[in-house]
Amino acid sequence: MALKLRDLYPAADRARVDAKVTTAFIERLVQEVTSGFRGDVGVVPRQFLRAFVHHLDLVDENADYDPMAASGFSPAALTPEEEHAIAGTAFALDEADLVAKEDVW
Repeated sequence: MALKLRDLYPAADRARVDAKVTTAFIERLVQEVTSGFRGDVGVVPRQFLRAFVHHLDLVDENADYDPMAASGFSPAALTPEEEHAIAGTAFALDEADLVAKEDVW
């Protein structure tokens, strides 16, 4: 998914983005994002995509930015499900959460 997103990214300098946002960088970012989630990027896809697009933006806007030298990833604004996944605990749903709620006018 990240490789396709890199190809679709509307970069001003396509060659710079391709040269700096390498497959090795993408693999490292996946490892950083999923380190607390047992290697499963599917648990936090929005966190991964947000971080990945942020790096694409920085590479595109700053000629001297090197994503491989950038600091690590720290998750932000986690959902309750994501917080339970990083803690390694089960997320318990209330039965009321399983039934769709209907707005009544």
